[in-house]
Amino acid sequence: MIRNLFSKVKNKLFPIQGYNNYVKGVSRRNIMIRGNNNSIICKSKLGGVKITVFGNDHKLLIEEDCIIKNAHFWFEDQDNRIIIKSKTTIEEAHLAACETCTEIVIGNDCMLSSDIRIVTTDSHSIINVHDGERINHAKSVVIGDHCWIGTRVTINKGVEIGHNSVIASNTLVTKSFPNNVVIGGIPGTILKEGISWLRERI
Repeated sequence: MIRNLFSKVKNKLFPIQGYNNYVKGVSRRNIMIRGNNNSIICKSKLGGVKITVFGNDHKLLIEEDCIIKNAHFWFEDQDNRIIIKSKTTIEEAHLAACETCTEIVIGNDCMLSSDIRIVTTDSHSIINVHDGERINHAKSVVIGDHCWIGTRVTINKGVEIGHNSVIASNTLVTKSFPNNVVIGGIPGTILKEGISWLRERI
């Protein structure tokens, strides 16, 4: 059982649920968890994946029939979530859910290319000099169902992408977009509307 497999890691914690064959491709040295009550629930076979967890009560959920070749899932602070829904494929990505109570959700049947970065935080604080208050709080990221994300895309905190949309290569996404659009540029804007896409070449 997976629980037994990781029982020696610093005696810290962690309920890791699933079956042994579900974590093929995730070597023990590529999972590092420092905290308590964290969970990894994986229902797909993985390859070249790293998981780094700092803090408590985080959750990584990878649903059925996903293909994830290279990804680094990174958690910090408390009670964050990364959820990859069924039939999604990832070639290479860094997903960071940091700062308390944020999440990254990637919908069903999405296709992520390589060198993709999705984050819920700026990592460091920007302060209003007049009152000393922080002005760049963390926010969740939600990618709708059946979205295609091209190479070298960065998706920043607070973004929601509608279903059936495409994000062109080298795009920096800093705001939310509706369903059925092509997004491109720095920062990203709508290039085309009323589209969808297929994995197959027809």
